[in-house]
Parts: sequence; structure tokens; C-alpha cells
Amino acid sequence: MSGAEYVSYKGTVALNSTERIVVSEEMLKPEGKSKTTVDRDYTSNGGANMGDLYLNINAQGSLKLESGDTFQVYARRNWWGSNVTWVLADAYWLIEPDYHYTVVDLNGNASDSVVTVSDGGLLQAVGEGTAVVLVTYDSMTLNYHDAVKVSYEGYDPNGFFGSIWPEDTGVFVVSVGAGDSGITTGMTLNEGMNDGRSKDAGDALDSELDPIYFLGEKGEYTFIPGTEGVTVSVANPAIQGGVLSFSGFTALTANEDGSYTVPLTNGRNLVKVEKDGAAEYQVITAKQITATVNGQSLEDVVVAPGEEVSVVFDTIFNPVTRMRYYNTDAGVVYTEISGLEGQKAGNGRGTYGYYFFGSTTAKQTVKNFITEGNDGSEYANPTVTLGDAWRFRRTSIRSISFFPAACSAWRASAEITERTVRVTLSRGWRPVLGPTWGSSRIFPSRWAPWKRLR
Repeated sequence: MSGAEYVSYKGTVALNSTERIVVSEEMLKPEGKSKTTVDRDYTSNGGANMGDLYLNINAQGSLKLESGDTFQVYARRNWWGSNVTWVLADAYWLIEPDYHYTVVDLNGNASDSVVTVSDGGLLQAVGEGTAVVLVTYDSMTLNYHDAVKVSYEGYDPNGFFGSIWPEDTGVFVVSVGAGDSGITTGMTLNEGMNDGRSKDAGDALDSELDPIYFLGEKGEYTFIPGTEGVTVSVANPAIQGGVLSFSGFTALTANEDGSYTVPLTNGRNLVKVEKDGAAEYQVITAKQITATVNGQSLEDVVVAPGEEVSVVFDTIFNPVTRMRYYNTDAGVVYTEISGLEGQKAGNGRGTYGYYFFGSTTAKQTVKNFITEGNDGSEYANPTVTLGDAWRFRRTSIRSISFFPAACSAWRASAEITERTVRVTLSRGWRPVLGPTWGSSRIFPSRWAPWKRLR
């Protein structure tokens, strides 16, 4: 149930049930909340709270179509609105919020000359050119009224789920009539550390699975284009009034070695690699964080040789969450430490899924040397084992890496079955809902990786 003034009320009721559900105006107007309320309390939703989303586009975040083509966009709220969190079974029921799609041109102006997107996410290519699609969602109240609800200590799947965090607004590029550009972007991350099983894109930079965290006002990403003679430009997002937007591309100058250093701001950044009128686009997700060392800011801290070191981040998230397909944990790892060749520092990663990364202090803290291995199972799940306390020895950090057992299976899962009744409300109403209201379930179109990955 939804309305312009209301927080959408969604849920399930058992099939063949004769139960009547009465929804009051108070239930649609929870105190202090609206459909645009952003919840940044990481302990919400049982400690799994995030305001992110996944899209079924691709690793580049760039879609190529011909005029007249259609493409069904499927968005998935992350953290999910599900009747369970960790129970290993196949009775997962996912309830999605109300999504909104905005189409702009490369300068950030409203556009309908290249593609249009319906309220249901059906994208239609109507003319040649390039456009950018922005995807957001509203807050919602979930209430599973039947036995599919699985609660346990500290978690109840019913309750309030906030609207999208503005910096996590979904963004992808659509090029209509562009054809094959012949350009290789050369954009990779953690090259040589991706085994192909855990990340479908391999070493290639993934628009959603490879968030780049940065301190301060801006981050950066450096790459060498795989095709010579290209030009590179970037469109950085801006967030004003809780809305993410773009205002055009800025040309970049190559470094002496032929590489390009791309400035990044909080949110989804667009990189354009162009040659002879053809272009490739890459979405880069960048996340702004802060860090303290031994309880002090980086500007103020002084660490003596031999002193124990504790780095605390605010806030890093597991890039691959449950979504029915995965059962992942993650760890933060310093992969190179000068003066301590071959040693790594980080926090622990277990064999099974852990969904409370952002709200757990231990997952935000690095204070131990670690060793990497696997659990010895048929899945060869990677593990990170804590060792001795990390002691400072003129240390500088080169990179941070995540180790979830993950892939992009949600992009291949484009089949959805729904049994829904949507009621749009205005003043002067008393809704009473019957037994077929309000549930959706996702089925993988090819295989069920949640049975394989842990």
C-alpha cells in the first residue's frame, strides 16, 4: 500500500488465509518518518542496515542497445527486505521498495530522447545517443503476516526500512546505436588477486563489487588504458538536498607514464574513455570514510617503533551481502607493509556468512597480523586467521583488499514472479486487504549459487 504522503506498507499473508488485515493511517505515517527518510543507524534491521542497491546491468555499469530495443531493469535493495537473514533454506521471500528511475543526458539534464524507463523498470531505447539512468527507492514498512517470517534474538524481519542513501543511488550508462567501440579500458583492481570464481569480472573493475574507499574530500583511481590514443574524462557526482546528480564530464590529463588518475567523490563516478568518436564508460563506486589510529585522528597520532597499532574505520561494508545467493563474510586486509615484507595485517574472516559488517566494531578494526588460508572444504572458502598484535615498524600502507566468497549472480537472475496487489491511497479510506496481497520471490534463471558459496 502506498500514497504520496505515506510510507509504503508491504508484506505477506498466507495463501488461502481468511485473515483480514486492517491498515490504519497511523501505520502509513510512522512517527518521525516519511517515504524519503534515510536511516543511517547501522544497528537497524538487526545490525545489517545498509541503504544500497544492486542492479542487473554489468561490471562496467554500461549498457549498449539498438534503437527499439527494450531492457528490463531489476533493482535489488541492499540490505534486503527479507523474511530471514541467515537461515539456510530456500524459503526466502523478498519484498522490494518502490523504485524511481530518472534519465539524464551526459550533462545531467533531464532527457527522454535516448531512453525512457517505466515505473516498473522497463527501459525502451527510443533514439540514438547516450544517457544516464539514476535509480532510487523509498522507505517502507514490512510486515510478514504469516509463517514465512523467521525471527530470532536481536532480529525481526518486520519493521522500518529507510530510503536509499543518496551516495548509493544506482547509476548506469546506456548507449544506443553506438556499436563496438574497439576500446579496452584497462581498468582493473587487485590485479592477480581475483580467481574468477569469487568475482565474475575477474581482475576487471566492477561497478558494484569494487568500491574504492578514500579519506578526506576526494579519492582517486589510477589506470593505464588498454587502447592507445584515447582521451579520458570523468563525471563526479554531487549530493545536494539528499539527491545525487551530475553536471557533465571533465577532461583529464595523462600522467608521464601514460596513466590517468581519476578524481573520485562520494557515490557513483562515471569515467569515459574515448577515441575516434567511440566511447566506453565505467561506473566507479567510491565511498568516503574516516579512520583513527590508537583512538586519534591521522593528523594527530604519533606511533613509536614497537608500539601496538589499532586502526578503526568508519565505516567499511562487505560489498557482497546475503541476497539469497550468497553466504559471505569479509575481512579488511593490508596487503603490503613496508619493512615487513611478506606480512599482512587485518581482521578475521570466517568460513560462514556474517551480515553485520558495518555495525560490528571488530570488523572495522585492524590490529593484528594475519594469515590467509581456506577452510579445507569442497568450496575452498578463503579464511583470514588473526595472529599477533600489529606493532609499528615505520609502516606505510599500500592497499586494502576484501576477501568475500562472492560473485555477481544477481545480474543473471532476471526472472521474478510476483503475486501483488498495489493499493494507491488518498484521503478518506479504510483499506482491508485479503489473502493474496503483497509478496514477491526471486528465482535464479540458471543456477543457485547460494547452494555453492558460503
